[in-house]
Amino acid sequence: MKRLYWLVFALLGIMLAIDLSLDLSYTLTFSVLALLYLGAIPGGVLLGNFVNDFYQHRSHKIHRLHHIWCWLLSLIGFAGIAVLTTLRKAHLNLPSWVTLAIIAIALIVFSIELYSDRHVLPDYKMRLLNRGFLISFVLLFNSFFAYFYWESIGMYLVFGLYLLGFEAGYAVFQVLTKHQTALAQRLSQGSLIVGHLLLLIPWRLSYLVALLLITLYIGYDNPTINTTLYEATDIDHDLAIVHKYRFSTYGGLLGQLTMFGLLVAVSAIMAQPLLAFFSPTNADHFWLYNVALNWPLILISLGISFGNIRHEPQHI
Repeated sequence: MKRLYWLVFALLGIMLAIDLSLDLSYTLTFSVLALLYLGAIPGGVLLGNFVNDFYQHRSHKIHRLHHIWCWLLSLIGFAGIAVLTTLRKAHLNLPSWVTLAIIAIALIVFSIELYSDRHVLPDYKMRLLNRGFLISFVLLFNSFFAYFYWESIGMYLVFGLYLLGFEAGYAVFQVLTKHQTALAQRLSQGSLIVGHLLLLIPWRLSYLVALLLITLYIGYDNPTINTTLYEATDIDHDLAIVHKYRFSTYGGLLGQLTMFGLLVAVSAIMAQPLLAFFSPTNADHFWLYNVALNWPLILISLGISFGNIRHEPQHI
């Protein structure tokens, strides 16, 4: 899997290089992403059949109507995400109330989905939602917000910090605590909280250190989630990885919807074209973005992280 991940990153790097060298404004990258999404649809259907095979002999079977409603809700939710994503690349003159309504509907849909899965991985759900939100917060929001600190190189600094933290996080905390699991867990959680607090300081150096601390936590948490999921005796190991990425995706979508909601609401109140945040050309509105978007997202992420730490079982 590691080799496959690095292959994907290498191909992504090649696409970005082509985009930048030909001045395509990431059109090639978005087009390839759209094709990959379309290609994933048949795989998703096959994966659904694969999952159902594990439960064909169980006494309680899910009614077909339930499957239909799940499909419809998912379609509505992801259609809303697609529209919001389009706003980043196309100039659609949608009224603010329409965009906010789309965001609200998507949030309701994903809340229903989460409620219907309330009995699935109850001890891990908060942790996985937090993981997804953090990844979205770092890779989506901060890859754009970093422009105000480092201009065009900011996005690449964020990606580099994420890769460094993700790959080295587990090893760093294990070495610092001399492989004491409980201490490593507490230290990683402390790193997560301190990282959020440092992000509140509008300074270049504290910004980089904060992102590194958060990504180190993500890097430590990812393999420990895998280990605990597969060691748990009450969880179907074949489905554990599917549930892990499903709930992580929910957390990431929650982060995206929260960010879009703040952008649209503030743009309507301040009469500023804040959707230009996705293609910044100057840093004139740094404090507006920082106060109205950055700080609220940090506090929301911090609240979810505290909730995760409270619910996360402590290693002895």
